[in-house]
Amino acid sequence: MVFPNPDAVLRLATAAFAELHDGWTLSPGRCLSEESMAAVYTNTDTTTLPTTTTND
Repeated sequence: MVFPNPDAVLRLATAAFAELHDGWTLSPGRCLSEESMAAVYTNTDTTTLPTTTTND
């Protein structure tokens, strides 16, 4: 048996996810920066949608 009880598995998983979270939030060169996402989501569509009106 690798883990003595379910609590041991939970502690290991929690520590691994906490470390992963810290790596994503504290790293200045993270993969999904605002600049890299802006390059992906460039808006080249110039179509404007009609406005809607509401009848109160």
